[in-house]
Amino acid sequence: AIMFSKLWGPAPSDYPEIPTVLTKEDVLKAVDDKVDTLTKLIESDNWKTVPYTDPIGNTSPNAIKLEDIIIEGNPVTCCRATAVLNTTSEALLALTNSNDFATLVQFDVELVETVVLHEFDANTHLMSYSYKAPYPVSYREFIVVKVSKLLPTGGHLVMNFSVNYNSTPVRASHVRSVCIVSGWILVPQENATRLVRVGQVDPKGLLPLWVVDMYKSKTADSLVLLRKLTAEPRTVA
Repeated sequence: AIMFSKLWGPAPSDYPEIPTVLTKEDVLKAVDDKVDTLTKLIESDNWKTVPYTDPIGNTSPNAIKLEDIIIEGNPVTCCRATAVLNTTSEALLALTNSNDFATLVQFDVELVETVVLHEFDANTHLMSYSYKAPYPVSYREFIVVKVSKLLPTGGHLVMNFSVNYNSTPVRASHVRSVCIVSGWILVPQENATRLVRVGQVDPKGLLPLWVVDMYKSKTADSLVLLRKLTAEPRTVA
């Protein structure tokens, strides 16, 4: 127990703004609430375009569109990136729904570690993610519920959101951040997939404004990398 305490540091205080889950029933209720929140967010008319230069050119029909939205009562900006990729939703789902570090880091390049802490069922897991940050900013870590769900529209949702779970201790070298909601929405189209990534993250701690702005563009950068990955032969775990 002493070695564990020295390695990870003291358990953090629970964050009041995120759900506390003790049982599988708690998790499934939190999932339903977050799916409802995310659906309403996606359908909002208040998204504003954020300047973003797509490597294939912004006039291409496959160009990535980056937007953000300010949610009343919440100081954390939410970002959305959208594009049509010339690949199947099955291929994209195999990538975005993977728990394998070697797969995820191909398009989530700041990721340094991913751990499955608990499996609630085949489509719902408690995960730990660690991310590097530019010096001198501390690394960030997240304790999230990750869920994969079929949507009534025929698309697929892969979603993460932070939870308080069993006072999971935080590593001394990291800051425990909060993923308010982060999701991939995959909508099959003829010979293509409409892919939407939404992310609202409170990094906690003190961050320079340029770091915050950098992470806005990374919402869209991940789609650029997925577009490249799905156009090449690859191995997915």
